[in-house]
Amino acid sequence: MVSISTACRKVDQMLQHLAKVDHQLVFRETLYRFTSVVQGDQILSSEDLQIACMFLEDSTVGREVCRESYTSMLNKVSELFPVILEQEFLRDGAMCHVTVKVCLQIFQLLSSEVASLVWEEDQRGQAVQKILQALMDIILGQCCNKDTRLLAGIAVAMLINTAPESKAGGASAWSLLQVSHTEPWLLTVGALQVKCVPARKDGVDRLSVIRGLLTCCHPHILLSSCDDAAPMCLLLEGLFRLVYALCEEKRGFLYFGLEVLTLWLKRVKECVVDLWKMSAARLLPDNSGLQQQLIHIIWTNAESPVEGVSECASGAFIQLLNLYEMDCEHFCDAKKTFYATLLQRIMKLPREAKARYHHLSALLPYLGTNMVLDQYAEIPSHLLKCLSTNHLSPCGSQLYKCLIQQQRRELQNSASLTELDLARHWAKLWQPVLHQALTSEVTLLQSNSSTYLLPCTLQVFPSSVDHLLASLDPHVPGHLHAWVCILSSYRAITGGSPWALQGSTTFETLQLALGSADDKVRLAALNLLSCSSKTKDTPTPEEVSIMRRFIPQNLNCESSPFRQHLQAGVRKFLVRIRDCCLAHIRGVKSKKKVDASHSQSPQDVLEQGIGKRGFVEWLSCLAYKSLAPGHSYQRKKTALLLLSAVLETCTDTWSPDKKKGQPPANIGTLITSARQRGQWDFFCRTKQLVLINCLEDSTSEIRELSTGLLLRFFPSRFPGDITEVLNMRAKQLLCSARVQEAQMGALMTKVLLQKCLVKELQEHYETAKANMLLAARTKPIHGVLCALQRCLLEGPNSVCDILDPQMITEMLDLLENLTLLLLAVLYGDHSASITKKDAPPSFCDMGNAISCLISQESGAGQADGDECVLLSEEHSLVLTCCWVSLKEIGILLGSLVEKIFTESQQSSVYRLTKQDLIRISKLFENILLKCRHWGAVEGCSIGFTKFCISLLSSNDPELKDIPAEMLKQGLQVVQCPRSTSVTRRAAGLPMLILCVVSAEEASKARPLLTLSMQTLVNTAKSPLDENWDQKLDLPQVCAVHTLQALVRGAGLGVAILQFAPAVAILSLTLLSSPSWAMRNAALQLYSSLCSRMLGQRSSSDEAGAAQHGMSPAAFFFHYQELQPFLLGELRGAAQDLQDPTNKAKLHLQPSLFPILTLLAQLLPGIQDSTDARTLLDFLPPLLQLSASPIYSVRMMASKALVAMTPPSQYMGILIKLTAQLPSPQDGRCHNQLHGQLLQIKAIMERARCTDSGRSDDLSEVLSRVQASLWMATEAQRCPLIKAVYIGVVDSLRRHCCGNFLSQLSDTLMQDLQKPQQRLQSNLKEALLCLSVEYRTTYLAALVVVMSGSSSILPQHLPQSSPLVEDNLPECLDLLLRDLEDQRGGPDFLSKALNAASLLLSQWPDPRLLRWCSILESQRAPDAPEALRMACSEALCVAGVPLLSCSLTEHSAPPAIMIRYDCNLIMSVRLINTGLHLLQDQSQQVRLKAARFSSLLHYSRKGENQRSVYLMQVNQALPLLLDLLLEDFWDTPGTLEVLMSHLPPSDIRSVLAEALAAGGCSILYEPDEANVFAEPSVMSAQVLPNLLQMAEKSFHSSALAESLNSWAEESAAQVLDNLIACKKLHTAEMLTPSWLTLLMDPRFHITLCGLLTRATLLLRLLRASTRVQDMCDLSLMHQSLQDVCGLLSQNGVHFHCALTAAVARELLL
Repeated sequence: MVSISTACRKVDQMLQHLAKVDHQLVFRETLYRFTSVVQGDQILSSEDLQIACMFLEDSTVGREVCRESYTSMLNKVSELFPVILEQEFLRDGAMCHVTVKVCLQIFQLLSSEVASLVWEEDQRGQAVQKILQALMDIILGQCCNKDTRLLAGIAVAMLINTAPESKAGGASAWSLLQVSHTEPWLLTVGALQVKCVPARKDGVDRLSVIRGLLTCCHPHILLSSCDDAAPMCLLLEGLFRLVYALCEEKRGFLYFGLEVLTLWLKRVKECVVDLWKMSAARLLPDNSGLQQQLIHIIWTNAESPVEGVSECASGAFIQLLNLYEMDCEHFCDAKKTFYATLLQRIMKLPREAKARYHHLSALLPYLGTNMVLDQYAEIPSHLLKCLSTNHLSPCGSQLYKCLIQQQRRELQNSASLTELDLARHWAKLWQPVLHQALTSEVTLLQSNSSTYLLPCTLQVFPSSVDHLLASLDPHVPGHLHAWVCILSSYRAITGGSPWALQGSTTFETLQLALGSADDKVRLAALNLLSCSSKTKDTPTPEEVSIMRRFIPQNLNCESSPFRQHLQAGVRKFLVRIRDCCLAHIRGVKSKKKVDASHSQSPQDVLEQGIGKRGFVEWLSCLAYKSLAPGHSYQRKKTALLLLSAVLETCTDTWSPDKKKGQPPANIGTLITSARQRGQWDFFCRTKQLVLINCLEDSTSEIRELSTGLLLRFFPSRFPGDITEVLNMRAKQLLCSARVQEAQMGALMTKVLLQKCLVKELQEHYETAKANMLLAARTKPIHGVLCALQRCLLEGPNSVCDILDPQMITEMLDLLENLTLLLLAVLYGDHSASITKKDAPPSFCDMGNAISCLISQESGAGQADGDECVLLSEEHSLVLTCCWVSLKEIGILLGSLVEKIFTESQQSSVYRLTKQDLIRISKLFENILLKCRHWGAVEGCSIGFTKFCISLLSSNDPELKDIPAEMLKQGLQVVQCPRSTSVTRRAAGLPMLILCVVSAEEASKARPLLTLSMQTLVNTAKSPLDENWDQKLDLPQVCAVHTLQALVRGAGLGVAILQFAPAVAILSLTLLSSPSWAMRNAALQLYSSLCSRMLGQRSSSDEAGAAQHGMSPAAFFFHYQELQPFLLGELRGAAQDLQDPTNKAKLHLQPSLFPILTLLAQLLPGIQDSTDARTLLDFLPPLLQLSASPIYSVRMMASKALVAMTPPSQYMGILIKLTAQLPSPQDGRCHNQLHGQLLQIKAIMERARCTDSGRSDDLSEVLSRVQASLWMATEAQRCPLIKAVYIGVVDSLRRHCCGNFLSQLSDTLMQDLQKPQQRLQSNLKEALLCLSVEYRTTYLAALVVVMSGSSSILPQHLPQSSPLVEDNLPECLDLLLRDLEDQRGGPDFLSKALNAASLLLSQWPDPRLLRWCSILESQRAPDAPEALRMACSEALCVAGVPLLSCSLTEHSAPPAIMIRYDCNLIMSVRLINTGLHLLQDQSQQVRLKAARFSSLLHYSRKGENQRSVYLMQVNQALPLLLDLLLEDFWDTPGTLEVLMSHLPPSDIRSVLAEALAAGGCSILYEPDEANVFAEPSVMSAQVLPNLLQMAEKSFHSSALAESLNSWAEESAAQVLDNLIACKKLHTAEMLTPSWLTLLMDPRFHITLCGLLTRATLLLRLLRASTRVQDMCDLSLMHQSLQDVCGLLSQNGVHFHCALTAAVARELLL
């Protein structure tokens, strides 16, 4: 408690109240407690120091006591320091830090008492002298902890601050600046003198001193001079010199250096008036040295890759601008030219640099929006590009916010304007920008603009909402999402009702959004429904009704982000309902506002929340019913998330780990009211069984979520029968060979909190020791290990309470034996010691060892004959048992050590001895170094990292030495020659080294990382042996792979960048190695290093900037050693290219392309500064590389040229390159011409973005490009050159003359017409070609021409000539025959189906029936996805016209309808295909099938299909079912189609299979062809249609006959299965057999099929006397009712729609 400052202050407040009553009592007791600390014989402990801190910092009475005994306290601290500094673990740990903190508090809070001991010679205190000596020793490097050294610097500065006179304090501060000396020096502080001997030259000493002086010293000390004769201000001359030097150094504390610079600027601002008086001149005159130095520091660090440095530089820039403004105002300088200079310099920064936007935001208030927008007109377009990139979105949006805020201030200052007037001014510039962003097809731009721009726009200009909405049309693509986002932001920001903004059309548009196929649109609409400015705003009945329809339609969404956002939106909606119900229960009802939401009566509001039909009860029931077995993963995951939202919102369960989102204090009142109404019974037995069923789900996420809900919300103890059955089930699953089932058993064990697992693990070990093959089948070890981990580490109890020292020893013995046994199995050598093996076995060796073991233990001899390439089931069992168990051992050990150390720090009781930890380290070492299986290595490294962190953060140096010694041994292994084959990138050795160095504390020096990098680099550099063998692991290769692991390690972060230049040079050099393994490893290392230095590049935009992209100047500033090396490599490659003997040869210098790739990733736009001009040396070799014979080199050289060229040189380079363009008659090198055009195109596109260059230069470039028109004609036969030339013209299009563009257009049109005219006429010839690849390409081109020519080609281009009618039947026959015979592979067949569909849509043919049959065969779940997608496209292309024709003729006279019977039957078959495809596993197939449904829907309404609104899949499926019912209900085959979508109903066969099934017979259960389809949900959707068809049968004798025939065939079986269900579970207690059925998806699916058929049969029994003769109505009714009641009472839940339909039928 003493370590918690808040608690200490509370205690102090109590003591102050008590002191008012009896001050002497409080003082006496506090003095007694403090005296016991400072006057004892022993040295101060950590607890004593914490108490002293509490007295000094948080206790008023404590400070009084300290003043009485401060000399004793100083003496005790001075005695403690030598003890601390002698021992490494003390001086680098928390003990030293808290001791320095006590000194700081004494110097700060008892300054008057300390001052006499420091500044008066006759009272000089030896204790203070010793403390000062210790503090300086810490600052100068005797302590490695950076935080402690920084705190010591503040303490010394605080001691100087006690000076009674400014002169004495200033002299001491000047004396302290000697810290920059490398030799010993003498520090004088008043009467004290200490000798300072630098122990480390790492710069932290200077940082500590500077930071301390700037933080603590009074202004009069900072303004003091060291010499009266030659005045020099400490702040300006003394400290700034050190600050500048510190910021120029590239050390690991660059962030702190920039932080110190910001602090220096703040102190200068604080002292600026005195500085003006001292100098009588401006502090920052234009172009002064100080100004230039400050700008240099800020600019060179603005693009730093170190996290936080660029932001800190921006903060310093803000301080500099403020200081300059004060300077100008004081000296009446109205010009302020520095601002305009800065604006120009900012505009020269790369567009992709975050610093450009940070600096511009800071500069904006000083220049005004008009000047900034005039000078920088590209701001709107650049902001849009920022919002299209994740890492630039925050800074771009911040600039926009600053712009509109400044614009509003300027408008309000210039005139008195209303909100509408202000919004009109805003709209003139920004409304088109936001419209473009919100309606963009770029997902990031659309999302970021709605997230960042909209809220701040509506905050600053609330009336802008009308301007934003006015330009939107919800039927235009992209506008619907924008419309919803605008309304959501408006509602959240202003609190106004969005429903009144556009009248009655608002809800209609909202329905469109909620049914959109686009997830983003639906989520935005959900947010509009759920958001509110106040949580007590009552949802309107319309909102509740819409939400009830929306949630069921989105339960099976495939997108994980969608599910998360759906949960968040529903939670907000639930909070509104809960809070408004609480408000009404309390009687607090607002009467100030009259709003639709308050028009409901209190009873209606309560009914909405806690009523029987309330939203909360409905949602919880929906969630539980959606968790039934047989439902898809997507539905279950969403249901669990929604159930979690309900339980978090509407129960009183407190979540200690959450700061927000806790239930309100009076939630119990609402729960009581709900329970009195019989509602909100979330934890009943049947619902508990539902979640228990989820424990055996096939996906880990469902299991984890359900386990979390059971443990968090449900009672901690299960009923006895459930506990007993679950215990049996858990033991059975723990012994399963399947990893997934074993994990299920572990979860059940965690829920039940079993504690006998060590004994169970011992049994598994004994079985494995006796018969490994038997153990792999029946006791595979890993299940118990997983359960042990969950029970020990994830349970509520402390590990120390569960495990005593004896149990820990037993468990370590067992785990050690298990590890050695499993490794011995993989080695195939049970006799020799595994720990003595020098290398892990290869995969071949492991395979042979396992095969030998199987042969021995199965009693069979070694198999003869040809070797099988597939692993046997026994082999898979043993291998899985070994590697999964090794992985679980590593995770268990690491997590166990971590938790024990954490608990030991709180209780000071250590359960693990040093010997235990050494044993554990040996286990980790064996697993990582003796097993090559990556699953085991990767899993074990998780635990090993936790193990190393625990030991390296310990205060015991002996424990710290354990991972350090492991690292040294690992490095020795790296350097030793290996005798095994190259596999898995040096196996687990890199992971071992990575885990150790990642565990070092970031606040301290990283000696282990430094040692590792130096050793690995030196090893990798060493030359290969003369007789090296490429089949063996080379130490050099292993070192490179280990370096790659360190570079990629997320735990090292920025720490690795200090080694980046050396590693980059090493990797590029090694690319020339004769060893393939070395070259491969070096290339991987280089790629990882580039990602670390520049950040990951977006995979969706290859040309986009990297996350931490830097300009070349910034890059080479931070990595100076790379510049000469890279330049030398480029020059060497260019010289080789110029050699006449190498021309036209595919000779590539190994390092060339990687170097070009790195340079191309730098941000374009080098600054025209002195430092950047040295980079111009890169331009000549890059220009020469345009002639490379290798295409990729030419392409990458053009990108690198753009990055390395300053903006001022763009036009010069373009003039130089265009001057070299040849005429048609000139001799030319195609490679060089292509490379030059690539460079012209790249630079022109960049120059266009920056608008650099004079108009006359541009005219010269333009004329030369236009003169080269021949490159687009037949005179130039190289398509690459032609394509690039057209790209160059496109970048210059706005400057080209009309005549030139017309000539180019005519030339291109002629080229486009020729291939198109030939495609269709030569179709037959192409289909008869033997080459499948040729036919595939040809059909792909034909499909593009036929389906997309009207949209992608100009309007005046002649359409392709139609096929000759004689060829059409033959072509169709060829296509359909290939499809029927499945010849050519999925790619060709999909193109053939597309082509056939297009042909049939344009030329109807009797072959449509064959085409329809092909669709039915290819829609199957096991068909290739490409073919299923082609089926969906075929429905859209040819199915819609056919169905539209059928629907039109459906109402024609009977004579005409006869001709269309065939079409009607085929229409039903096509709709059936659509229904199947809407349930496809592929989301893309479902979306395309939903388009078919949308097109059909709009076709029926007679609307234009060009503006078709694409509806959601879950809306499209009911639409097709309704279409069958409305237009094809009496068509032959419709009933059969509906019945085909019902699952089987033979419950007896399912019962027999489920109850007879034993353990797993195979290791991996085969996957289902379609895991997305949900037969039970489909039953619920089909049943209402079947019941309506039963009603319609009175109007159609044919339909009635079909239904009666079905009833005759099914009645007896349905009734028999119902009777079987009634006998299923009559006992009141849960039984193992019933639990098995509850968890069986087939059982649930079959029940749905049975209930659906029984309900339909019941309807037919009531309607038809013929059916009544087959079955007794009362018996069927009673049986169905009994089955439904029995199942619902015993944990079986069905889809809500199915339950409702059955219930309605039973009530009739």
